[in-house]
Amino acid sequence: MQRFAKPALLSCIISGLLLTTTVSSANDVAAAEETTKDSAGLICADGSCDNHFIMLHRLARHGDASATVFLAVAYVSGDGLEQDIPRGVRYMESAARRGVAMANYTLATWYAEGKHVEQDAQLAQEYLDIAVRQGFPQAEYRQALVWLASGEPEKTAQGIELLQLAADSRLQSAMFLLARLKLTGDFVEYDLTGATQLLGQLSRAGHEGARELTRELVRELRAEAIAASSESAGDGGTDLVTLASNLEGDLSIERIQVTSMGFGGLSDSPIARFTYQLDRNFNRGSMFRIQGMECDFATNCASVRPSNRHGSLIDAISDPSN
Repeated sequence: MQRFAKPALLSCIISGLLLTTTVSSANDVAAAEETTKDSAGLICADGSCDNHFIMLHRLARHGDASATVFLAVAYVSGDGLEQDIPRGVRYMESAARRGVAMANYTLATWYAEGKHVEQDAQLAQEYLDIAVRQGFPQAEYRQALVWLASGEPEKTAQGIELLQLAADSRLQSAMFLLARLKLTGDFVEYDLTGATQLLGQLSRAGHEGARELTRELVRELRAEAIAASSESAGDGGTDLVTLASNLEGDLSIERIQVTSMGFGGLSDSPIARFTYQLDRNFNRGSMFRIQGMECDFATNCASVRPSNRHGSLIDAISDPSN
């Protein structure tokens, strides 16, 4: 099959992607404060998160970086806590100093866009470089776009390497861009099989852009297969038909979205899911990842001493006596 419909000015498309790149990840609550909200607005305004924030403040005081990130998001958004942007920025910077990749990436976007902080391109790049070295997929993708748009061969090669890393981490935006590059043969070798594999994964995941491109690709594959069959008595179109059939199978998979609902007085929100995860890891005497090992300040976690009056980790860590 010939290369897929090739854009005339791919560098302009790459630049456009760079301009529209935002912090968006379903499992990265700290990357954007919007992820602490649902369609109705603030989710902690009714006080349902109060116990969780008590727990997070205590964890943050004991050096838990993930808790620090959550608090940073809450303070800059004003969701569940009185809005205090400078304090939220300080919390995010604290998490970044402790080596949290998502915090470094978030600060990179804030400084690049002048959001919550004074715009500073140099500082933004410094934070982005750190997040890239830490292997954070969103940072790898963002830096890849910059290098692909540079027009410099060495940086372009580095951009492709970062794009591949981000795609290997299953970052959908990176997977989609890489699939399109494989179809056009720009920056990378033309790879129809590799492109269809990426598009199939994205289609099964419900990525609308990939599903639209996949439908277009199926039509072209079918047309190419018919043309190949009419020109030769061999099986020149068989492989194309197989690829098309596989893609159609990916498109036909029904994707069921399950929305969880709180029950038994438990709220369902990013902060609740985070603290409940800690609760599931709860064991008597220690919160450390290695069961039975005590925490101290050097281990970057909090240690609690639960008793019979504590029914959960939230109860224990909210107890002033701990």
